[in-house]
Amino acid sequence: MVRKYNEIFVKLAGNEPLIIPYNMKDRDLYPLLDKLDGVYFTGGGIEMATEYTKQLHPYYVTARKIFLYVKEKNLKGEHMTLLGICQGFQVLLML
Repeated sequence: MVRKYNEIFVKLAGNEPLIIPYNMKDRDLYPLLDKLDGVYFTGGGIEMATEYTKQLHPYYVTARKIFLYVKEKNLKGEHMTLLGICQGFQVLLML
């Protein structure tokens, strides 16, 4: 149900939502990002790293790739929006 609310939120903002799986391979991720004008990190309830091993969750790893991609694009003067809500904002703060 939460996914539906996130899709509605994006549509009400005048955009077409597209789900980016957090385990997407780089060969698929970067061509997809080339076609987008923004990324919205939603809320959730995952741990970004395991408590004992400190191994990073694949969500965080992919979020970092997206963050660095967006940062580089904006440094080149090509505007791309990045928005995080709840856990999505937390991951942005971590990055």
